[in-house]
Amino acid sequence: MPLVNRAGVAIGMVSSHHERPLPGFSPAQLRALETSGVMVGRWLSRHRRTVVLDAPAHLHTAATAQR
Repeated sequence: MPLVNRAGVAIGMVSSHHERPLPGFSPAQLRALETSGVMVGRWLSRHRRTVVLDAPAHLHTAATAQR
């Protein structure tokens, strides 16, 4: 299942492995997987942006508070 950002660009992937091949997915299951991929992809994209951007500010605050 691709994990996609708001632009629809794949930024990751989730796969599952089974002992035996699955017979296939129903249309409802495929829609649920696609919805999950979009939701997780958007969260991951936001997390990557905010954590990286907030980290220097957090370090600066922590370092200057020690004075």
